[in-house]
Amino acid sequence: MKVTAQMYGQFLVNTPVNVTGTYFADTSAGFSHDQVSRFLASSKLTPRIVRDKALSEITFSAHGFILFDDTVVDKDFSFDI
Repeated sequence: MKVTAQMYGQFLVNTPVNVTGTYFADTSAGFSHDQVSRFLASSKLTPRIVRDKALSEITFSAHGFILFDDTVVDKDFSFDI
């Protein structure tokens, strides 16, 4: 079986915490980490495509907010990584 954009998209939508290719391969039957890596490397998924798709799914409200946080928290042993 081959990884498709729809499969990976469903994984991203349904996985709130760990969205790595390795986790996708581990939790999806029939896929290896290499298959997922090759799919992601050859994918033409640009940030604009993701943004446009997300905007089409959002219901806007005068009383609502969308927050994006790109905070990186250092870990005790991050220098070893």
